[in-house]
Amino acid sequence: MRIQETTFKRSKPVLTRDYPLLLQKVAQQFGADSRQLTEKTFETLDRNDRVVPVDFMNMIMRYIELTGERNLGLYFGRQWDVATMGVFGQAACNSDNVGDALKQIVKYFGFSGLSMRVDMHRSGADYLVNLELLYGEDIPADVDRFVTEAVLSSTLMITNVLTKGGKLFKAIGLPFSDDGYGKVYQDFFGCPVYFDKTCAEMLLDHNVYETQLGNNNRTLSHFNKDYTDHLLIDVVRKMRSLPGCIRQLLQNTHGQFPTLEDMANCLHLSPRTLCRRLSEHSTSYQALLNEVRKERAVEYLTSRQWSVEKVANQLGFSDASNFRRAFKQWTGMTPGAVRDSGLHPDN
Repeated sequence: MRIQETTFKRSKPVLTRDYPLLLQKVAQQFGADSRQLTEKTFETLDRNDRVVPVDFMNMIMRYIELTGERNLGLYFGRQWDVATMGVFGQAACNSDNVGDALKQIVKYFGFSGLSMRVDMHRSGADYLVNLELLYGEDIPADVDRFVTEAVLSSTLMITNVLTKGGKLFKAIGLPFSDDGYGKVYQDFFGCPVYFDKTCAEMLLDHNVYETQLGNNNRTLSHFNKDYTDHLLIDVVRKMRSLPGCIRQLLQNTHGQFPTLEDMANCLHLSPRTLCRRLSEHSTSYQALLNEVRKERAVEYLTSRQWSVEKVANQLGFSDASNFRRAFKQWTGMTPGAVRDSGLHPDN
């Protein structure tokens, strides 16, 4: 059955020619007609060799149709490496450890126009990550599947390179049915894979996640981090979903969170306009900040590396008692109970 093209709102091109060209390369490996692929690929590029995300989504659906491979995203993601990621790849290579490198990879996806919500907490000795892709509008199931596959497979391949073969994933959960591809996924990721989850889930081996990268250059690392932050801010300002923009910026904030005035200035809006636009989405800056604070608090507490007082300070609370009250309101549990048990409040 022919897959119909979608009619998303068009946006400014933010994807480089690498995306359609790599997709073409993967489709050719599965026997798709090279003439059809070349014609479709170069139709999507503007004069600056950029592609509108909606056109790339339509390419994904056409190429799935031409190849008959619903799991094409696995092989697309495998084509990415740190060199393809540019300065984000440099920042990943010069990170202190694998965990910090993965944060640069998440920023790279944000720079490429893909917003995501990442929630990580300890699960025993290891790390459990819930990954929710935020598109700002409905997209076809095949595109959602492709993007999820590509994000996970590229993360796996880049980690393998950084650690010289380290196996990051101990288990994976996918937000779609296996459709007969269960063994393909298990062989690809080298771990148990579970399907029909509410979002993508990854159980990360703590030994790999905490691996120190001995070849890093601290001066270059700090420069690259500052530069990638600047690039990300420029891109998220152009995203269609303002709450998604702000959430992405807050998730990439390390240290003191920006005030409402700081965030408005960052987005070139007045505080009053920012509040009004967020109210149109039935939310507020404080609500978005609290969401990220809660996620960050749970991550810090379940790692058991910091005291409750230090976590409160890191999250910008004037004193620990205010943090305790806020955390109890968010989760129904006290920070001390979460820290002592190491259990996620939602478990």
